[in-house]
Amino acid sequence: ADTSTAVVPAPSAAKDKKAQVQLVFLAKFSDQGIPARPSDIDFKPGAAVSEIVARLFEEKPIWLRPQVDYFARARLREKEPLTGVSDWSLRRVIAYHSYSWQDGPWRLALCRWGYDPRQDPE
Repeated sequence: ADTSTAVVPAPSAAKDKKAQVQLVFLAKFSDQGIPARPSDIDFKPGAAVSEIVARLFEEKPIWLRPQVDYFARARLREKEPLTGVSDWSLRRVIAYHSYSWQDGPWRLALCRWGYDPRQDPE
């Protein structure tokens, strides 16, 4: 499967070179397959927010980023009222659990790893 990887620089406050890069995995509609989750992702998300985002993608395999942002923050507030998550951390957690479409009918949509909406009749 021909997939692209876009590299987005992190906020300048990050000191570690690895922490300065966020990988966003992109699929093109013309690709034969979908990207597989890379085994070399060195980011290990916090348990609470990662569990919430993983559950969102179990409930529904395709989301738009603003929806994931909203529901993840709302559920985190319900679960741990005094805990918040930064935009940067949430983006990395989302990237840990999903890939994004670059074009086609799901352009800019987030899909859970291993799910190909082109194969699903619904």
